Amino acid sequence: MKEAALQALRTAEAALSAQGCTHASHPYETHDEEEDEELAGWLVPLLDDSEEWYEDWSRDQWRCPCNAAGFARIALDALDPGSVTNVPPRLPQEARDTLDSLSAFLEGYPQPGTDVETEIEEQGWALNAAEDPDDRSGVPSPAPGGTPGSTPAVASP
Repeated sequence: MKEAALQALRTAEAALSAQGCTHASHPYETHDEEEDEELAGWLVPLLDDSEEWYEDWSRDQWRCPCNAAGFARIALDALDPGSVTNVPPRLPQEARDTLDSLSAFLEGYPQPGTDVETEIEEQGWALNAAEDPDDRSGVPSPAPGGTPGSTPAVASP
């Protein structure tokens, strides 16, 4: 049964992706795992233009074949992790809130209620506590035999 579902999703994804579109972005790109259970409830308003529409994305973007292909990739990745590319990260809400707050702060427009000192302190603490070098964005991995942040040695001619 799982193989049949995987094959159906692969077939749908390929056919839908091939259609292309003119949208710059699609709802699947920001869809939260917590919203998965709500998808079925969105079908009636999505299909019936007389129904009220409360989504941030337009019906046209939701109905786009490339959006459906994106959701097919998400489903494929859930059933067979790593089997497809171009799957958006499914970050927990707390991580997305942190990204939004830090981005606004770095762009010079902190969100209302942001304690700037606390924001800097928390981000610094998180970087300092990261054990995996890949979790320390902006801090280069040490060169072989070097220390974190050191510049690799360049051989002299």
